[in-house]
Amino acid sequence: SFIYYNLNRIPDASKIIPQEVYSRFKTSYQYNLANNLKLWTEFLHIKGEFNTIGINPIPLKGIIFIHNLYSKFGLRKNIDVDILIKETELSICIDKLTQLGYQEKESISLAYRQKFHCHISFFNPTKNIILELHWAPAPPRPDKIDLTEVWEKAKIQKIDQQDVLTLSLEDTLLSLCINICRNIPNLQFIPLKNLVDINELISQYKDKLDWNYILNKITQWRIKGCFFFLYSLTKNLLETPWPQDIVKQIYPPALQRKILNCYSRELKLRSQISAILLMLLMLDSFTDVIRLIFRLTSQALSIFMQNKKLFSLYLKR
Repeated sequence: SFIYYNLNRIPDASKIIPQEVYSRFKTSYQYNLANNLKLWTEFLHIKGEFNTIGINPIPLKGIIFIHNLYSKFGLRKNIDVDILIKETELSICIDKLTQLGYQEKESISLAYRQKFHCHISFFNPTKNIILELHWAPAPPRPDKIDLTEVWEKAKIQKIDQQDVLTLSLEDTLLSLCINICRNIPNLQFIPLKNLVDINELISQYKDKLDWNYILNKITQWRIKGCFFFLYSLTKNLLETPWPQDIVKQIYPPALQRKILNCYSRELKLRSQISAILLMLLMLDSFTDVIRLIFRLTSQALSIFMQNKKLFSLYLKR
C-alpha cells in the first residue's frame, strides 16, 4: 500500500512502471482500503452493541491508526479488529460477542487466559472477521500492568460523527512498545508495520507528548529495556526523530544497551532461542529474569496438564 501510494504520486507512473507490477500494487491498495472500511464498520457496530450493556471499548492499533496516524485510509494494513476493555468486563463482553456470531478461535479456560495471556481471539464465520478482545496490551512480564491511569487518561474523539473512546498519545506509544515485545514469535519476526506505527506517532506528535508521564510509566511498568530496544530499532531502520534528551533518561546499563543495540540491526532473528534471550535481556533486573522464567515454566506446565489426556493418547498411538 505504501509503495502504490508513493508511486502514484509520480506523474505518469502507470506508464513508467510495468503494467503487471503497477496493477498488482493498485489491486493490493484497493483491497486494503476496502478491508479497512469493513473492519472499521464492524468496530462501530460492536461498539454500539457494547454501549447497550454499559461498556465503552477502546479501539487498538491499526483500526484506530487509520484515522489518527495515516493520511490515507488504505495505507495501513489490518487483518483484524483489536478492542480494549477492562478485565472486570471480560465475561459479559464474551457473552455479547457470542450473541453477535463470534466464536473463540481456541478452546482454553478463561482462568488460564487471564493468568498468562492478554487477549482472546474470536472469529465471525458469517462476516469473515477476526476480532481480538484485549484487557491488557501484553501478558504479565512478569507482573500484570496496572491500567487504572490509562483508562483515566483515555479521551473521547469524534470520528465519523460518533464519540469514540481512544487512548492518550502517551499510552498509545507505550502500548505499541509493549505489544511488539509481548511474546517470543513477535520478537523473532518483528512486523515492520508496527515499527512504522511508532515512527509515524513520534514524527507527528513528539512535541505534544507528555514525556514525564511516559518516563514514569516506563519505570513503573519496568520496561526500560523494551522501550530502548524499540527506540534502537526505529532509529536504525527508519531514522525516527526521537528526542535524544528524553531517550537518554531511560538508557539501560551499558552492557545491556550494547547487546540490545546489536539485536536491533535485524528484524528477523535466526532462532527462537535468540528471541528468548532477547526477551530476557530486555528485562530491567535479574530478579525479573528469574520471575519471568518461573512464569514461563509454570505456563508450559499448565498447558501440559490441560492437554495431558491428549498427550497420553498420542503416546499410546
